[in-house]
This record gives sequence, C-alpha cells and structure tokens, in this order.
Amino acid sequence: MAQEKANILIVYNYNRHDFLTYFEACKNDFNFFFAEFVSPQEETNQHYLSYGKAVYWGDYRDVFDLLDKVKPTKVLFHYIASKFHILLNTACKIAGIRSYIIDHGIRDININVRLQQYLTPAHKDSSLRRNMKKLIQFLPRAKARLFLIKSIKKLQKQCNSSISAKALQVSSFMYKNPTAYIAISKKTFEYHQFANNISEETTVDFIGIPTFDYLHGLKYKSTDQKRNMIFIDQGLATVGIYGWNEENYKDFQYRFISICQKYGYKLYIKPHPRQPTDTWQYWNHKGIAQIISDSELQHILPNTQLIIGFTSTYLLPLASLPFTTVLTLENHPAGRLLVSKSFVDYGVAYPVYHLDELHHVLPKIDQLHQEQLPNKKKFEEDWLYKFDGKAGQRLRSVLLN
Repeated sequence: MAQEKANILIVYNYNRHDFLTYFEACKNDFNFFFAEFVSPQEETNQHYLSYGKAVYWGDYRDVFDLLDKVKPTKVLFHYIASKFHILLNTACKIAGIRSYIIDHGIRDININVRLQQYLTPAHKDSSLRRNMKKLIQFLPRAKARLFLIKSIKKLQKQCNSSISAKALQVSSFMYKNPTAYIAISKKTFEYHQFANNISEETTVDFIGIPTFDYLHGLKYKSTDQKRNMIFIDQGLATVGIYGWNEENYKDFQYRFISICQKYGYKLYIKPHPRQPTDTWQYWNHKGIAQIISDSELQHILPNTQLIIGFTSTYLLPLASLPFTTVLTLENHPAGRLLVSKSFVDYGVAYPVYHLDELHHVLPKIDQLHQEQLPNKKKFEEDWLYKFDGKAGQRLRSVLLN
C-alpha cells in the first residue's frame, strides 16, 4: 500500500513560475498548497496547478482553522513580512508545525544591507488603479480582514497574553523568525543571520539552487566563429530601483545593442520573470538581439563564452561554469553603487560602470577569462554550496525528514 503523501504549505507569490520550479524534483512526493493572495483574481497564471492547489486567507476562520484544514507537516515562507505571514508563523510554533524560510533569490549583505536605501521600488500603483483593485476585491478583502482579526483573538487566547498590533511589526524577531532555514549557501545565510538576529542553535540546511540544476555539467562546444553574448536582464526599470526608469532603460538598450553590433556579437536576452513583455520590443533591433527562455538559454549556453548582465541569482551558476566570462553592468543611474560587489570581490566578474568601457573590455575577453577561471571553484562553494545538479534532491530530503 502506497504511503500517504505529506502536505506542504508554501507561502509566497506563486505567480512566479521560476519559484515553482524549485519543487520540480519533489512535486510528486508531496501535496503542495500555495497561499499568498486573498482571491484568485490576484493570480496571473495557473502554472501552480501542475504542482498543487491554492488556498485563500478569507476562506478560513483563522490561522488555526487553516492549519487544521490543510494539515501541513511543514510551512515554507520565502520571507515573513505581512501580518498574514507573521500570524501564520506564530500559529505554526504553537501548533508544533515546523516553519521555514527558504531562499529563492540571492541574499547578499552587499546588496540587501549596504544598498538598502536604493531597493525601495519607485513604481507604485496609481491611486485610481489601487482603488479599483480594492473595489473589485471588496468581498475577498473583507473576508481576509476578518481572518486577521479572528486570528489575533485566537492567538491571544492560545498564548494567554496580548499580541498587540506592535507585535505584528516586521521588527519583532519573536514572531517573524521561523523554526528553521533552507538556504542556498553559507554566504546567502549570512544575510539572515545579520537581519533576523538568528541564534546559533537555529537549524539551517544548505541545498544550492534547484531552479538551476539543469545547467550543471554543460560543456563549451563552440567550433564556429560566430560570437554569442547572453545578457541577463533584471527588470530594474520595471520596479524602479537603482535609479532606473523606462526612459533611461530605453536609452541603455539602444546604446548597448549598437556596441554589440559594432563588435559582431549576436545578443541573446534572458529577461527577468517580472518584466512585462511590452518591454521586449526595444530589443528587437536589426536581428542582432533575441529574447530567449530558460530552455533556449540551456541550448545556446554551450556555444557562448560571454555573459553580461545586472546582478541576479541567475549569475550565480553562470559565473561558476568553467567556460564563461562574466561582465556585470554597474551603469546604474543612481551612481557608482557596485551592486555586484560580491562577484567582483571573488574575482568571477568584471564590473562595467559605463557602456563606453565595453570598447576597451570586449577585445580582451580571453584575458579576463583566464583571470576569472581560478576563482570559480571557491565562488561556487561559498555561494552555491554545491553546483552538482542535485539541489532539488537535497530540498526533497529536507522536506521528507
């Protein structure tokens, strides 16, 4: 008789398909439930249905009712920030259910702490758009609000003490810290240790990045003279950080493509999942640039030495591959920030502060590659834990235990 699958509750923006792929290696081993939204109207796609099902806050009486109905053996958060997160995490501790924060993107003290003032998005919904959203979702939002009120009352009763509004603030370590952490590596975990006042006894499992298991073992096999360049975009103008906006981003695209054309590069662009498709049109210039998917990147990468991009999680495995040479773009309108400081300090990336510098850098890619190559293994060990194609299996083992 087959053993009954355990239920896992995942609390994060499950609209992100790249986050769902974290669980590809174990999606048949568990019953996954996803929570983050007040109603299906906030879902932008249904990719999650191939992994599990969604639940909505307002469909339950309170956090204890949700846990009782879903019956998770573990609850995974990407972060614990909203009142829903904090109340659920607190209820998990009372109910004896292990809660985790699981890394998805890169966590880097050199970014998340050093550059914190530049990370507040400049783009927000207009008042009209925000009010329309509230109006359309009036009933689900009202039900979710009632869920919060009843959850606080139930927690106060369970704890035999007052859990005030102040306790629901993110700065309250008591309520926002999970039972354990699932981190990419020791370097990404350093951010959690710094930001969340974590005790030395806190359990942490290092797994690498399951999303990029498919990149492991790729070999360079280019035999022709065609020069490829893969550009890893970050959608910085989409969210409006580091001084980027639609206007200066378009100017960057035009100048960048012109330089690629001058040096005979075929440019492949991997956009960030948060970038709307209407921003892609500016890349379609004279057949020089092409938007690619993850699967297309996997196909093109073995014929590509040069990787260029803004700092991103994607650069972690790409910088670790033995045949790649990495340039990071530091031409942020907000100034000389060196967002990629960790990559540069490890010697696996060369920073480009102004696009004009590419005229000097592009002719010496082979020299840069020889300088970066000896540093890749140490970078892999510290930032990826293990780049062996088995991160998904390590995550599976953590969830099964």
